[in-house]
Amino acid sequence: MAVVSDRALLERIVSNLVANAIQHTDTGRVLVGARPRGERVRADVLDTGPRIPSAQAQELFEDFRHGKASRSGFGLGLGIVRRLSSLLGHEVEVTSKLGRGSRFSILVRRASTRE
Repeated sequence: MAVVSDRALLERIVSNLVANAIQHTDTGRVLVGARPRGERVRADVLDTGPRIPSAQAQELFEDFRHGKASRSGFGLGLGIVRRLSSLLGHEVEVTSKLGRGSRFSILVRRASTRE
């Protein structure tokens, strides 16, 4: 699946999401995948780490904000994700469920066969 994006910046976004998932998953797993969703592709990073309260989810994208589950790091990774995705016009979503973990997704426009 081809997408319309800057390769290096999109790679940085996904890399930061994966690093964040690994950092916050003591046991279990981290899964990375992508699938078409209409005119876009949704790239997902899923983990089995602690649940993120919905009221706290958007705060995680602010620099130096870790949330209660954080143990280490500088707190810049998700802030970089927010800024780069905004620059590229990509939507970022986060969902989290108790006992199941979290899913961070980035939605990127699919390239047409003519692009």
